[in-house]
Amino acid sequence: MADRSPSLCCHSGTPNHSGELPIAHTGATQRLGQRLRAYRTMEIKLIFESDGEEVSCSLEEATQSLLDAVQRIVRKELEVLLAQPVLKDGRDGPSQPTRPLALSKAKAAQALGISVRTIDYCIANHGIRVTRIGRRVLVPLNSLEALLKQGIPEVRASR
Repeated sequence: MADRSPSLCCHSGTPNHSGELPIAHTGATQRLGQRLRAYRTMEIKLIFESDGEEVSCSLEEATQSLLDAVQRIVRKELEVLLAQPVLKDGRDGPSQPTRPLALSKAKAAQALGISVRTIDYCIANHGIRVTRIGRRVLVPLNSLEALLKQGIPEVRASR
């Protein structure tokens, strides 16, 4: 095996006056401490072991490798997403306005160019089918189309 740098081990105990736990001082750790004070920088090497084989790299190399891997994965995912056909369901950008399935009585009257009262008359005489959702009365478009094909019965004022 390759020569490894000594590791520092902390003793369990109470912190010293600077708030740090005391470190076991051996000759190797004292030399390491002297080197750190002299250079004021430290190179951190990571050692990975896989299938009995050791690979070492600096922290900077490991970080760059990780970022490159994430970037490759994100690019692949974006390529997959961009290759898929875009569905026009109103959420994927501007599309042509969709046709409503039903209209309120006022909008139905406006669409046909008649009064709301005439719509009410047609509903009462079963000329127009309606759907109620709570208090709201909706007129399905296919019901209006059927009414136009059949024609609106003549409305006579009853007195």
